[in-house]
Order: sequence, then structure tokens, then C-alpha cells
Amino acid sequence: MLSHIVVGVCADSEIVRSGMAMSLAGPDGMPSVLQAADIDSLIAAANGKDLTLVIDGRSRYSELARYLASRPTSAPGLVLVAEHNKVREAVELLDRGLRGVVGVEVSPVDLCLAVKVVSRGSYYIHSTMFSEGSHILNRIALRAGLAGCDTRMRLTARERDVLHLLAQGRSNDDIASLLTLSQRTVKYHVSNLLAKLGARNRWEAVTLAFRLTNEPVDG
Repeated sequence: MLSHIVVGVCADSEIVRSGMAMSLAGPDGMPSVLQAADIDSLIAAANGKDLTLVIDGRSRYSELARYLASRPTSAPGLVLVAEHNKVREAVELLDRGLRGVVGVEVSPVDLCLAVKVVSRGSYYIHSTMFSEGSHILNRIALRAGLAGCDTRMRLTARERDVLHLLAQGRSNDDIASLLTLSQRTVKYHVSNLLAKLGARNRWEAVTLAFRLTNEPVDG
């Protein structure tokens, strides 16, 4: 249940706001969702409570970019619903305070998951965002491998290499060729990554590694 999370939906269109609110207020979602056409109104409506905002990138992308540019000291958790032609720009905003990116075709289940993860202070990147945003996902995932894990979960140099390529959406065949490894060795490294990160699959491994990093940095 996500009933303890205060959520706001920001979009120009009332129909879009209502649709996203309905997706978030399902049987396993929030009983009520704040709605407004701008970020400041939603923050005011939350009345000081911890807030996670879902922003419609089709109509409010520029406002979100301006808001993040102001570097607010107590920004709410922010999830952007991005158009495919804006994914690269959207992922870049992760360096400026954005916490989650999903596509416009996101399912209600995945949207609720994004809100849940972001409300806890972590990052959520939907699997459809990986290839378009690999230029920034790579460095954040690598930083997680270098510094985000504790001693028991520290990734080896080769595991970081594999993670780097997984973040690009590379197949096991690609990884074996690029790193001059056997298929069996690649599978071994991927299995180790899944175990160390507690992930169920390769996409979740990249996402979990990404979430371990609290402050994205250039590197």
C-alpha cells in the first residue's frame, strides 16, 4: 500500500491530470492525489508534508527545468513522465535534482513503483529509458559500483565493466565480444552482479546500482 505517500500530479490538461491520478489511486495505490497545473501550487497544497510530484513532461518540462535550475533546498521527490524525444534531456535533469524518469506509455503499476521508490529518496529509471539515457546512466552506475556499495557488495573492476555495458543495453554476446570474454564468463559476472545488488534481472541490476548513488555527479 502507498497510502502514506502524499502525491501531486502536475499537468496543463485536466484530463491528463485526472488520468495520472487515477493510475496512482488504484487498489494498491494512494487514496487521494493532489492535482494542479503548476509545481508551486502543489507544494503549497501539500502544506509542509513530504511530497512526491509526478510531472507531465509534455506540458510542464520547461517549468520543471526552471524549477530545478533554482536549486531548491527542500525540493519534493520528482518523477518526470517524459516523451521519447525528450528522454535524453530528461535523464540529464537527474544531475539537477530529478529523481525518476518514466515514459508516456508507463503502466499504472510502474508509475506507482516509481513514486514509491522516489518517495524513499532513491532513484527510479524505467527500463525503456536505459538506451536513450546511457550516457548518464553509465557514469552513475559506475560510481555506485565504486563507492555506493559497502565492503561486502563492492564490485570488482570486471563487474563494473560489465555493469557499464549492461547500462547501454548490451547483450551477453556484445559484452563477450567487447571485453574479449567467453559467454560463460560473462554469465558468471552478470550472476555475481545480480547477487551483490539483490536484483532479479539485468535491468534491475542497473537500476539498483543507480539508486545506491544519492547525489549524481559528473565523472
